[in-house]
Amino acid sequence: MDLLKVRKSFGLSQKDVSRIIGVSRNYISMIEKGERKLTDENEAKLVGYLNTKPKADVTVLIDYLKIRLKTFQYENVVKKLLQIPLDKFNAGRGGGQGYPCRIEHGNIKVYYQLEDTEHEENIDMGVLIEMTGSGCRLFETFLKEQNRTWIDFLRDCRTYAVRATQINGEIDEEAVEDYLNFTQFDIALDERFNPDYNYDLFKLWGKVRNDQVKTIFKSFEPHEAFSPVGGIFQSKGLSLAFGKRGGTIAFEFYEKDKEQALKRELPVEDIQHIFGFKNRYEVRLSHEKAKQVIYDYAFKGEDLYELAVCIITSYLTVYDSDGDLDREWLDVLGSSKHYKFITEPKEISPERRRRWITRQLLRELSIEYAVNKNTGIHFLMDSMRSYDFSEEDELRIEEETKYLKNKEFQFQASTTSKGRQLLKAMGMAEEQDE
Repeated sequence: MDLLKVRKSFGLSQKDVSRIIGVSRNYISMIEKGERKLTDENEAKLVGYLNTKPKADVTVLIDYLKIRLKTFQYENVVKKLLQIPLDKFNAGRGGGQGYPCRIEHGNIKVYYQLEDTEHEENIDMGVLIEMTGSGCRLFETFLKEQNRTWIDFLRDCRTYAVRATQINGEIDEEAVEDYLNFTQFDIALDERFNPDYNYDLFKLWGKVRNDQVKTIFKSFEPHEAFSPVGGIFQSKGLSLAFGKRGGTIAFEFYEKDKEQALKRELPVEDIQHIFGFKNRYEVRLSHEKAKQVIYDYAFKGEDLYELAVCIITSYLTVYDSDGDLDREWLDVLGSSKHYKFITEPKEISPERRRRWITRQLLRELSIEYAVNKNTGIHFLMDSMRSYDFSEEDELRIEEETKYLKNKEFQFQASTTSKGRQLLKAMGMAEEQDE
């Protein structure tokens, strides 16, 4: 076993591994350096931990989804993407989410703007699809009728964006990315009721207070509310919130059986036995993190349950009173590899900037140019001339000027045999071929 690779793939520290197999951290370091060998007994201990399967019955659901498409054509979004008859939707009272208008069918809501001169500058808002938990359940009935799955639908979102942005049959990935944005994606893991044993969320709260939970979150808020029932206060259930509201990632773990008991006005025991509810573990993702997880789920074939568990494992490590990894917590979700959120910075090239200018600014700049020409007031040119370039700006100008000159030189040289020989001698032929 390559201990270093295995440890890193599961997101474990040397200290974690030392606790699992019962040796010193220094000894783990020596094994990874090749100075010591991992014994068969210790390897078996580690494998046993890594293969820990959850004892709890946990199911997974998509619990909240928001999708923004940069278009005014909300009717097409409903008919062609959601594939729901438009007459099933009712006009909402006002808009919401910053939009002036909305239509809704249950908790499937579509927010939009009217295409007119007053709202033209807000094209970036586009159309917003919002589905709450019950909206997701309702949409699943339509997906079943359409013989589609969630994966099919999420892929169809991209196909819709491709068709809306392609020019002469060519796909512009940057335009697709600009057109389509998954702004919110919540995954719910439901621990089903077990008459023999369920995890007690009050234990997790106690472990946070006793410094037995390691996390990279900056905030934690426990909350338990009560409502009067027959003159007696009844708990709505404990809720544990990790991470900031409105952040790109947050968790909320809560006692769903108690929440539903008050909501449905039924005894907790009936909720447990009839509906099977106990605890819910929600992973709430927004913007780039939502987009990455959706991509991994819909386009890379990753299992949604495993994705949610891996994310929780990455952000929370729970220990027992001896400082070892807590077995009770592992019984809920098991052990899993950590999930890595990867951000890929986009290179700013002259071509990319010019495509952006063409899509976003060309109309306004052209109007300003025409007005300047008609009035003799050269606001546009004067503003650009007076702009004070920073050192970073100067460096970009120098690099992009060199890049464009080299590109023009390569193009001109590649048109003749001697020019191609020169490019080859300069080591530029391969770059040109690409």
